[in-house]
Amino acid sequence: MNPLEILKPLFKEIKAEAKIIPVKKIVLHSWTRLKCMHGCEMFGKSWSCPPATPDFNEAANIISEYRRAFMIKLPGSLETQIKLQPLLLEMEKKLVSSGFYKAFVFFSAACGFCKKCSYPEPCRKPVMKRPTLESFGIDVFETAKKAGFSFSRNHYFTILLLE
Repeated sequence: MNPLEILKPLFKEIKAEAKIIPVKKIVLHSWTRLKCMHGCEMFGKSWSCPPATPDFNEAANIISEYRRAFMIKLPGSLETQIKLQPLLLEMEKKLVSSGFYKAFVFFSAACGFCKKCSYPEPCRKPVMKRPTLESFGIDVFETAKKAGFSFSRNHYFTILLLE
């Protein structure tokens, strides 16, 4: 089964552009977590952000266990990215039910399922939370360039690990 065909209606619905890329095109740098620590207001306040996410080495190891991924260019504002999170989880679920049992999506913004995150208390919706790309050390813009995307400031990206 072609994963692009499975998700094409959802990509069309949200006006997203998606490409399947080899995981070796995903650029990892430890400095991305530095940007989380010094510059992001969600650091230490969300289960989808450091220090609640795997450290850089563990994250790199997890990503290395995959061969292919979707890189998805998403339109809209930061608020739009949070509103798209249920749909991103739906994409992951569709792939899992179609035989891509390792499918796993990242969020392009901190998890927004709760009005206020419970961190550091236990997550109220652990099945729904996902880490951000940067929390895993992913250099989003360099990865997007390597994947052949053009983009501007009003675009966001996410990655859905496939297999």
